Amino acid sequence: MKPLTYQLLCTVMLGGLVVGSALAVVTNIDSRREFFGKMQTQRMGRDQVDAQWRKLLLERAVLSSQVTVEGVALQRLKMKLPEPGSTVTVAF
Repeated sequence: MKPLTYQLLCTVMLGGLVVGSALAVVTNIDSRREFFGKMQTQRMGRDQVDAQWRKLLLERAVLSSQVTVEGVALQRLKMKLPEPGSTVTVAF
């Protein structure tokens, strides 16, 4: 092979490798941006679920309070406190 042909072949090969490497970098950056967008969407969804969970915990705490339970028992279920003489204490 002539030196000029060998040099031209090496130059073309190195140029091809540089272009291929540049395309790989662009593809990698594009996929990272795409995954970052998906991650941000997932984080927003997680934050919404977390806020809903905190609201449900607060609602459960309110509904299970003694005042709420007693109010439901008196109004909806028409329950009343027993007379002091009608209760029996059993000792174990």
